[in-house]
This record gives sequence, C-alpha cells and structure tokens, in this order.
Amino acid sequence: ADRIQRKAHIPAGAADVEWDRVPGHLQPTFLIENERGKPMGDAKSLTELQQRFGGQATKRVAQVAVKVEHEIERDDVAALDAELPDFIDVRQGGNVVRAYPGYTKVKGGHAVRMHATEREREAARLEAVTSMLEASIATPASYVTANLTQTERLALGSSPYRSTNALMDDVLGHIVDTELAAAEAAAPVTTPEQFEALRTRISSGVVERMFDVAALAAKSLTAARDADRELRDGASISFMAQLADARSQLDGLIYDGFIRRTGAAQLERLPVYLAGIAHRVKRLPETANRDRVWMGEALEATEAFTKAGGTVPLPKDAPEHLVTARWMLEELRLSLFAQQLGARGPVSVQRIRRALETKS
Repeated sequence: ADRIQRKAHIPAGAADVEWDRVPGHLQPTFLIENERGKPMGDAKSLTELQQRFGGQATKRVAQVAVKVEHEIERDDVAALDAELPDFIDVRQGGNVVRAYPGYTKVKGGHAVRMHATEREREAARLEAVTSMLEASIATPASYVTANLTQTERLALGSSPYRSTNALMDDVLGHIVDTELAAAEAAAPVTTPEQFEALRTRISSGVVERMFDVAALAAKSLTAARDADRELRDGASISFMAQLADARSQLDGLIYDGFIRRTGAAQLERLPVYLAGIAHRVKRLPETANRDRVWMGEALEATEAFTKAGGTVPLPKDAPEHLVTARWMLEELRLSLFAQQLGARGPVSVQRIRRALETKS
C-alpha cells in the first residue's frame, strides 16, 4: 500500500487489499515454533494458528508468567481494586513471551490471571466487570415486583423464566449490560475509580430503571400471549407451514433469558415484532397465497443469516454484523406481514445480505 501511494499517488491502505484475490504463493506463511525452535505448525492464516494453538499458548504463558510475576495473580477479588499493567514480558528459553494480566471471572468469584492475547484478556475483563457490578449492586427486585400493577405482575408470572425472581435478576443484568456498554464506548473500565463511578451511577438509578424494564418486559409478554392465542385459535392444516414459521419466530423472541439477550436497542421493539406475528396469523385466511410468497423472502434472508454463522437467539458475544442482521430479519418480517405496524428503516433481503458482508 505504501508503494502504491508513492508510485501512483493514489491513497491506499492495508484494508484496501482483497486478500482472497491474492494467490497463495504470494501470501505470507505463519510458523509456530516451540521453545526449542521445533516447528509445531504453519498456515497462511494467523487466525487459524491462533485457534489451533491458543489453548496451549494460554496454558504455557500462565505457567511461565506465574513463575516470574507470581505476585500479580491472586484470587478473591471483589472489584477492580488496582490498575494492572498492559502486559508483562517474560523470557522463556531463547524467546520472550508477552503475557496480559487481567481481571477474570472464576468459579466462586473473581481473580487476576494471565492471558495469552489482548483479545482474550479484554473478553475476560468485560465478563468479570459485569459480574462484579451485579454482585455489588443491591437489587430492589422485591420492592419493584410488589409495586408493579396487577396486570404487569400476572404477565411476569407467566413468563418462560423459572421464577419471577429469576426474571428480575435478568432485568438487573440488562441494566448493568446497558450501562457498562455506554461506559465502554467512552473508555474501557480498567481502573478502581472508573469501576466505582460506574457502580455508583447504576445504583443511584436502579429502582427507576428496573420499573421501566420490568414494565416493558410485561408488555412484551402480554403481546407474546396474544400471539400464542392467535396461533392456537388459527390452527389449520391448510396453514401448517405458515403457522410453524410464525411459531418459530415467536420462540426466537420470547424465551428464558430474552430480556438480557435482546439488549437495550431492541427491547422496546419487541412488542411490535410480537404484534406483527398476531396480525399475520389473524389475516392468514385472506392472505394465504401472498403469505407463502412473503414467507419465501423471509426464509431466504434467514438462510443467508444462518450461513453467515447467525443463530436465534444470538450468543451474547456475537459480532456486530450478525447482531445487525438478526434484527433486520424482524424488521423485514414486519415489512412483509404487518406493513401497517411500520418497519424501522428500509429493509430487504439484499440489504440483509450486504449487512452480513460488512464485518467489523
């Protein structure tokens, strides 16, 4: 890229190279060696080697780092209580091994551990900070539950969660996830001061937030109950495929854990998606032929999403392009089966395909 800029005076960067069009013999080969210089494996893809040997590297780095910097690893950590170094370099044989210390969630609590890569350390830190916040914030679940309306309590009581307490734990987790994501967008939470400021901010507004999220969850569950009733009342052998498709959509929206997994950006849209299911099923006797065509479009988009690695529901750590496409699928269904409810933004099978190709 540098040479292109110098010779042709055209702006170019490494990201402009389409590596899948570069012949294999012109691409670098990455080689992994052990501490004695013996080759362990090679590949054209560094990511492939990281996946193959990452586990071994993590274990080896931890073993070496513990010997050299044993005082940095510790157990029974309740919060971010110290700012850790970005990395620690340790010598092993003739090589220098770089290890990344970070806060980690472990069985029964939290600890400081060494990690083989920055990405691994950051993933562990986010999980640990989330868990620490949940453990340190006093939950007003009992108070909130007791002061919901009778209708809201009934809706929450009929949820797929094992209990109302479990649902309220998910509500608190949703609030923590939302606030932590907002904080991380400004700067990673890595110091005791940042952690305490975030914990205080969440605690000070947790009662009002829990009321809001619980009410929204109750609204979604009521809409899900209406959709379920339409599915049962409209059962007909003539519409078996359409009803099965609608049931699958419903099950992908409402399940044990849906409040936290849906996320702040889409939780408010959930009642609309569910109302769309009820509307579709109610109109099936008059729109059966058109519905089959629309269902074909929806399934085409879903197939592209699945081939790209998407699942319903998505895992918590799903990449951004899959999250975007996942909810575009719901907006597409609104635009097809319940146009009057209004899809958010222009959406089509082609737009979903493009979103799936745009990896961050």
